[in-house]
Amino acid sequence: MPLATDIAALRDRILADLDAAHDYFFTTKTAWQMATNAIDAGQTLSVLNDVTGTTITHETLAANAHPYLSRHLTVSTLQQFLSLFEDFLLGLMRAWLNTHHKGISKNQSVPAQVLFEVADLAEARARVIDQQLNELSYKKLREWFEFLNARAQLGCPTDAEIERLAEVKATRDVFIHNRGVANAVYVQKAGDRARFQAGEVAEVPEPYHRESWELIKKVVADLSDAAIAKA
Repeated sequence: MPLATDIAALRDRILADLDAAHDYFFTTKTAWQMATNAIDAGQTLSVLNDVTGTTITHETLAANAHPYLSRHLTVSTLQQFLSLFEDFLLGLMRAWLNTHHKGISKNQSVPAQVLFEVADLAEARARVIDQQLNELSYKKLREWFEFLNARAQLGCPTDAEIERLAEVKATRDVFIHNRGVANAVYVQKAGDRARFQAGEVAEVPEPYHRESWELIKKVVADLSDAAIAKA
């Protein structure tokens, strides 16, 4: 399949999944609003969670509405936005390297046993590319873009967009690795875009949540358009 076709298919899948993730956020928020409206109108509820043994009542439901919406829902969907973006960026680099083999690092090596495990040269090349991208995945986001730009010269995203994405990724990492409390790692990764100091509880307000989603969609579309034009 031609590179341009691969990139277009990747773009369309990621953009559709980003829309679906935000639709899930909006639908869940709407359902909670309907539930709280019903409780305000006098609706009662008592449901047992068989797994935890917790009884959910209309009172606990009303009390949990705000923290569930303002923290759990925004945080979980922000994590999904970032996962999809990383999936896209690594997928784009994988597709590019699979076509433009000169972009594979000359220092990249694989265990000799791989030569006996693979069925053909294409599979061996895929193993080398996957190993190189796996090593890259542990580096800073800016280094991801430097890696891609050195090979494809796509001219995007802008420095400001990279800084914003790095802060969003740092925010996501705080919730995954530090229970939502900003630390020195967050401050270092976020740089001048840091929204919190070390020790502060991180937050994902709805405007920030939407701006992050819009930014990710824009960068996915821009990179895809530029890569397809180059391909």
